[in-house]
Amino acid sequence: MMRKSSIMFVVAWCMFLSATGVLGMETGEQQAAQAFFPEERYTFEPVVEGAEIMHDFKVQNHGTGPLIIKRIDTG
Repeated sequence: MMRKSSIMFVVAWCMFLSATGVLGMETGEQQAAQAFFPEERYTFEPVVEGAEIMHDFKVQNHGTGPLIIKRIDTG
């Protein structure tokens, strides 16, 4: 009986701590990602038709949540 009440106390205490945000969880504020592009445009120099050209765009996450890129469209 003593063991059962001890377990119930621990469970209740953990629920209390998670509800108050003491365990590192944010309360009332949702984590959000914020994509930041240091370079939004790039102008290519003239190239020979049919040549393969590439340019890497850097993406930074200035938010607090994970940044998930689901789709990329090329122009």
